[in-house]
Amino acid sequence: MSSYSRALITTPSELAATIPHLLGYYPSTGSLVMITMTSRTPTRIGVVVRADLPADDDQAMLVDHLLGIATDNRAAAAFLVVVDRPDTGQPPRPLPARRLLTLLTTTPTGHGIPVKYRMWVAELSPGARWCSYDDADDHGTMPDPASSVLAVERVLLGAVTHGSREQIAEILGPDVPSEVLDRRAGMLAAAPTAPPNPDAIDSVIRNAETGVLPATDEEVVLLATTLATPATRDRWLKRCVGDHPAAVERLALALVRGLPGRWRAHAESVYAFAVYLRGDGVLARLAAADALRAYPGHNLAVLILNALQTGMHPDRLRRVVEAAFLA
Repeated sequence: MSSYSRALITTPSELAATIPHLLGYYPSTGSLVMITMTSRTPTRIGVVVRADLPADDDQAMLVDHLLGIATDNRAAAAFLVVVDRPDTGQPPRPLPARRLLTLLTTTPTGHGIPVKYRMWVAELSPGARWCSYDDADDHGTMPDPASSVLAVERVLLGAVTHGSREQIAEILGPDVPSEVLDRRAGMLAAAPTAPPNPDAIDSVIRNAETGVLPATDEEVVLLATTLATPATRDRWLKRCVGDHPAAVERLALALVRGLPGRWRAHAESVYAFAVYLRGDGVLARLAAADALRAYPGHNLAVLILNALQTGMHPDRLRRVVEAAFLA
């Protein structure tokens, strides 16, 4: 799930071309993408959700889930795109997942969200075939997603659109050799939990603002032991919802990539929160799920995954975390 306040929309194919940049990656074949609109005139993009095309028995569950997300985020309309099957030069007949899209359009769920357009595309690449589910004469070829207005905006912001979801997951991988992780694991096992030091925490965050990150074993271990205390974690969260979100994100990722096992979960949950707030639901989900694998039951990671599951808007998550951890 990703969230954006607005984007220019002209034709269905141009909107579909923004999908990789709305999600942060190019979805694979066998995907359904729901783009919600928060208003109809002018058109503003809201929450964007990608899901695997389900088996027939699971379609009703996915329909309820997607329409629930649209309702919770007060969507005024939805745009549905199926990305499936290699391009053979002509749209397949029948179009894939038609029953699923029909359920999304007609299921009497009480949500009352009109579907603005239903579209099939072979893949999100220049020249790929696309067509409407509702008008066989409404078809064409895809423009280049890399040339869309949103693609240019992301470049200017320093954002990256990845080739796949798997490439995003690599962001969370270690950036130090395994022997360094083993050495730090030994140091952490022998280290006492460090008490919170607000001045020291703020100093480290200010350093991260200028690109200075912890590098030595001693620096990383000290930060890890302090972050294990709720008071320190809450101070990081305060800075994230306050005036240092980019610094907290940068610092948390440095710890995620430099810490072993269970110790990385505290930093990874803070990182998941930070990237969720800026609208990167895909990376937030990957980070929170990874934190739970390292530390089952981690309360902040659980909260973030639950928020993602319900399609909670980042602004609402901010308020929930402020009430739960920062009150």
